[in-house]
Amino acid sequence: TICEIFDLAIEAAVEFDQLRLSSARHLAQDALDLAATTFTRRPALAALPASLLAQLLYEQGSLDEAEEMIRSRLPAIKAGGSIESALRAYPLLARIASRRGQRDHAAVILKEAEALAERRGWCRLAAASIAERANLLLEDGRVVDALVCADRLGHLADSSDAGPSR
Repeated sequence: TICEIFDLAIEAAVEFDQLRLSSARHLAQDALDLAATTFTRRPALAALPASLLAQLLYEQGSLDEAEEMIRSRLPAIKAGGSIESALRAYPLLARIASRRGQRDHAAVILKEAEALAERRGWCRLAAASIAERANLLLEDGRVVDALVCADRLGHLADSSDAGPSR
C-alpha cells in the first residue's frame, strides 16, 4: 500500500509538471485518501500527496485551503516526512505568505526549511529554500541581497558531496 501511495503521488507530480491539473488532482487525492484511511498513525505518508494538492489549490487561487492543507501536515513533514514533501511544502508556504504581503513570515518559513535541511542533510531542500529566498528578494527589487543568496547557492554546490537524492 505504501508503494501504491508513493506511485500515485509520483504520477500526480508528473501530471502536475505537465500541466494536466485535473488528472494530477485526482491522482493526488486518491493517494491522500489511501494514506489517510490506511495509515492513520503514520501521517508523514500523507504529506507528499497533500503537498501536491496544496500546490494545485495554490495555482487555482485557493490560498487558505492550500495553507491549511500544508500547515496541518507540517509537524509530520518535520518529524518524518520525505524530502519530496518538504521540497514542495516549504516554498509553497513561503509563496503564500509572500502573496499576502507577509515577506518577513516567508523568510522565517524558509529559514525553518534550511534548518530542517541541515538536520536531515538535505542539500536539495537547502538549495530550494535559498533559491526561493532569492526570488522573493528579486520581487522586492533587492538585487544585492539576491546576489548574496546566489553566492550561498554556489557555496552549497561547491561544498556538497551529496548524491542526487539528497
